[in-house]
Amino acid sequence: MARFVDGDRSLENLIEFPDIEGDFLEVVHCVAWVVSYGRVRSNTCFASAFRDQRFGEAIESAISSARVTPAIVDGNPRSVQFYYRVVFLQKGGSTDIGVYPNWGHDVDMLGPYYEAPQRYNELFFPSACGAHGRNVGVIATMVVGADGTLDGDVVVRAFGPKSVKKCVKSVKRILGRAKYVPGRHNGMPVKATRVEYQGNYDSIRIDPPD
Repeated sequence: MARFVDGDRSLENLIEFPDIEGDFLEVVHCVAWVVSYGRVRSNTCFASAFRDQRFGEAIESAISSARVTPAIVDGNPRSVQFYYRVVFLQKGGSTDIGVYPNWGHDVDMLGPYYEAPQRYNELFFPSACGAHGRNVGVIATMVVGADGTLDGDVVVRAFGPKSVKKCVKSVKRILGRAKYVPGRHNGMPVKATRVEYQGNYDSIRIDPPD
């Protein structure tokens, strides 16, 4: 599966800590599309408060220089979408940045460093959700088994100004047919939760785990 490299080109080392006074802990949740040759093609970070915008901007400034080990599926490098979170800690004048390859949904079971499942086929937003996803935002939750197949149904919530029933049905069908790299813990594939955010991000009410 795709993962950020260690060392000088790691995301932790490339992020410049924002100049903000006081002690604090900030968690920023991001989603990236990593192409098969190990570069980030696109990246979106979700901020819940004004101050968080500076942390998201720090990540965006660093992400283009970060190096990523591409995902390997059946012996071939594949482009994948994966979710990660960045924790900024400042206490007593000391600062620390941690990058975790998950959004924390299974931390209680797997610990903070498990790798969440990744999707390796591109998803085209269905027309039932509005042109190019401008009208509706979607949150889809699923459990991906250790073999890369879905364990149970895809649960979809949609937000927007129009009827979302057809949108929900279409997203369930698309994600149910998608291809996934299973999550990993201590080097072994495991069953883990994956949450997808698609479409109009501004309309989505995001409440990711801390």
